[in-house]
Amino acid sequence: MSDIQFQNPYALALLALPIFFFLLMVVRGMAKMRALRSIGDSDLLTRLMSQVSYTRRRIKAFLWLVMLILLAIAAARPTWGVSSEIVEVRDFDLYIIFDTSLSMDAQDVIPSRLERGVLDLRYILENIEQMPFSIVLFANQAVTYMPMTSSLDSADVFIRGIETSALTAQGSNVARAIQEVIVAYEERGTADGAILLLSDGEFFSGDLSTTLEQAQLTNLPIYTIGYGTPEGSLIPTYDETGAAVGFKLDGNGQTVVTRLDSETLQRISLATDAVFVAVTDNTSDVNPIIEAINNQYDNSFVESVENRRSEQFPIFIAIALFMLSLEIVLPETRGEQ
Repeated sequence: MSDIQFQNPYALALLALPIFFFLLMVVRGMAKMRALRSIGDSDLLTRLMSQVSYTRRRIKAFLWLVMLILLAIAAARPTWGVSSEIVEVRDFDLYIIFDTSLSMDAQDVIPSRLERGVLDLRYILENIEQMPFSIVLFANQAVTYMPMTSSLDSADVFIRGIETSALTAQGSNVARAIQEVIVAYEERGTADGAILLLSDGEFFSGDLSTTLEQAQLTNLPIYTIGYGTPEGSLIPTYDETGAAVGFKLDGNGQTVVTRLDSETLQRISLATDAVFVAVTDNTSDVNPIIEAINNQYDNSFVESVENRRSEQFPIFIAIALFMLSLEIVLPETRGEQ
């Protein structure tokens, strides 16, 4: 018991109560004696006191004092020794991959594909269980834009800063972004996890088939949200002040039309046993994604060994109750045996 510690050490102040109780008993005993002596008849006093056992009175008072001391120690929650317990904990990471290629500036989804994606991402994070998440941005390259965090407030400034100018090397290589996540996931060694991909599905580079095989091996489902329409839209261009100056042209000087490639996004989700949704004008479009992620998270239990100090207060309570029982059954008079 040399390693005894108290979980609530302030409760040790209750040890002052036994001292107060002892002083109260002394004062009360002296008052009783004065009252008895005031009778004046020594023979009567002797007869009155003949059946009283002062030894038993002292024992009963001692039992009360010990009981109060034990209860004060129990209230301080003493601990010693260490106990090991196998507990089930959730070990889950969410990796968000956000498409910042120029096609995400198209406005066939109001106010634009990218801005709608930002709004949806904020809505999703507000409605899923609290779990660690990070954000990876991609165009022709992929970068970890926001490191792993569980705080939505901390992430808010990153989310508001997502824009198509975040990456200078333009293009659309989602395979590289998924590979970036797989490496991060394996390095963290988390037991379970998922990828959330927000994109229009127009991917023009990277070996997507091989990357999906890698995602399958790591058991990372890729939930996809598609932005845009099958009819497509033009891609606005902006000057340095942010003012619209026209539309994006291809190498032949023709206006580029960008369309939602829902087939590719569905392929990604189906390959990893996940869910795909294409957004319209309703915020609730992403609710199936929220439900699926929450369901996966709720079933992501792993066993862990937890070591904790053993609380011993029940011992002190049990002894205190035993002392109280003795005090109750012990009579003060000699006549009661």
